Amino acid sequence: MTNRTDFIRGTEALQDMLVTVATGGSAPARDYQVLRSELVSNPAIQPFLPRFIKTCDDIDTFWEFIRFEFRYHNDRREYIEKEFARVREKLEHSSTESSDEEFAEVLEEFDMEKVQQARHRALERRKESPEEAITAARVMLESVCRHILHDVGEEHTEKLDLPGLYELTAMQLSLHPSGHTEPTLRQLLAGGQGVADSLDSICRRFVDGETDEPIQPTPHHAELAVNLAGAIATFLVRTWQVRNESAE
Repeated sequence: MTNRTDFIRGTEALQDMLVTVATGGSAPARDYQVLRSELVSNPAIQPFLPRFIKTCDDIDTFWEFIRFEFRYHNDRREYIEKEFARVREKLEHSSTESSDEEFAEVLEEFDMEKVQQARHRALERRKESPEEAITAARVMLESVCRHILHDVGEEHTEKLDLPGLYELTAMQLSLHPSGHTEPTLRQLLAGGQGVADSLDSICRRFVDGETDEPIQPTPHHAELAVNLAGAIATFLVRTWQVRNESAE
């Protein structure tokens, strides 16, 4: 998949496949894995995907989930269609392609300047589209963590959320509070994990809609999310750079 139209078609194909399976039909396991992988691996799409797509690695796991979650075929169909409608709406109204290019650039030329540029671009979106800015903030920090983990050879799954990614990264960079004894330093380093946890929670409530009452993010919510993510991302990158310089 290379553009927004392809991603929309991909989500539609995946929705049709899952409705078929949920209502008593069957679908090729390989087709599910290919479609799912293409969507989950895209940092601009992944935050908007239904949670069951992120957690169900194969079609059998999805079937086990849906058959216990809903008893009747109509309920299953309505649930899947509702979840995918939200994904398509995000795709149709978001700058997916530009986000892909931005974060590909950050990872390709991984340095402080590129991370700061990604932060500034996210800030520019906060007034026009707070949801996109908040998503960009989370993706930026996730991308930084994944890049560092890949660089140090630490294996991790694509399903790992931001708090988990940050904790792994902090451990690899000797930034985890458990590795220090001085109380003030431990408290400071714990703040980094707190930011990752809070940002993930903000995204789940404001962007992913995981709340009983819909909450509309405002520009100042987006500004907070971007600034927090930017500060922590900068800290991680600088620590990673110092570590690499010391090893030379």
